[in-house]
Amino acid sequence: MDGDGATKICSPLSILIMHGDADDVVRYEQSVEFFYALRRAGNNASMYKIKGAGHNGFTQQQTMDVVKAFFDEHLK
Repeated sequence: MDGDGATKICSPLSILIMHGDADDVVRYEQSVEFFYALRRAGNNASMYKIKGAGHNGFTQQQTMDVVKAFFDEHLK
C-alpha cells in the first residue's frame, strides 16, 4: 500500500511524544519536527519536554502523570 493509503487508514492518530532535552542519542529537535509533521497530517499529537533528561529514565512521577492523563483522555 502506498503512503497515502496508509495515512487514510490510520488517521487520525493520538500520539504522545516525550523527549528529554539533554538526550545525547536523539536530538530533541527531531521530536519537535516529528510533532509538527504529525499535526500537519491531521493527527492529534501532544509533546512533553522533560527538562534535564537524557535518552532514558522517564519514570519520574511527573512523567507518569502525563502518560496517565494522556491515556485517560485517549483510551476511553
